[in-house]
Amino acid sequence: MEDQETNKPVQQEGADQEPPREQNPEAKLSEEKDYFEIVYSSVLGFLCALLVFVAILFAIAGVVYLLDKGYDRWFSTEGMICVGENGYMYDQGHNCFVKPYPNRRVLQGCEWLIHDDMDSIGIVRMNNQYRYINLNDLTFLNSQLYTKAEIFHNGRALAIANDTLYTLSSDGSVITAEPSAWVYASIEEIMYIGEREDEDGGTFYSEIPTGLLRYEDTNHNYGLMSTNFTRLTEPLYSDVTAQSKEVFFCEYLNSGLGVLINKNGELIK
Repeated sequence: MEDQETNKPVQQEGADQEPPREQNPEAKLSEEKDYFEIVYSSVLGFLCALLVFVAILFAIAGVVYLLDKGYDRWFSTEGMICVGENGYMYDQGHNCFVKPYPNRRVLQGCEWLIHDDMDSIGIVRMNNQYRYINLNDLTFLNSQLYTKAEIFHNGRALAIANDTLYTLSSDGSVITAEPSAWVYASIEEIMYIGEREDEDGGTFYSEIPTGLLRYEDTNHNYGLMSTNFTRLTEPLYSDVTAQSKEVFFCEYLNSGLGVLINKNGELIK
């Protein structure tokens, strides 16, 4: 049938109509892909933020480490004590030894150090006990902890551990061991003023070791002692001084008087 005015065929009711077209599969796939990219980008962004946060934490930890463990890479070593022959230093303020170039702590917990300037062996206090340490390489002479310890004289030292008095050699081995009867407040080398010759043949006066020791008992009385820690005199004196390498003046307690004693502890007649 045709429309009389337009001469166009008229579509009859019930005639087959073109079914609605389904959505393009490629468009649906695109939507799913966009969703995946959003999730992927979110996860990737979170991971990047997490990595940045971790990197910041590591950077802070690194700064703390440099300031603490390698604390003296930039700071001055003023006030530190040079020890041994290899350039090590002792930092009393931080209770540690320091290895230079770059400066860093190598042995901590050393609350106290005693040594003479030329000594290669010192004494450190750790946890209220004492240990002998080689100042050239910062190794301990032995594993023993001592309740009392004296510095080395001519390769020997006295120390107490477990109620035993030890005489030690400079390698940390025990020479003698006997029940403790510690009666010494201090032991020190006796020096005398003697004449020396310099490289140009000139003479000058300086302190020279006598090779003997002055010991002090717990009552602060003094006596003469050999370098193997044999007492040459009883502690009867207020002081012991050297007149020469072999003659010593021992002043009696509270008297101002004294006697001359030779290097064997005998009165000089």
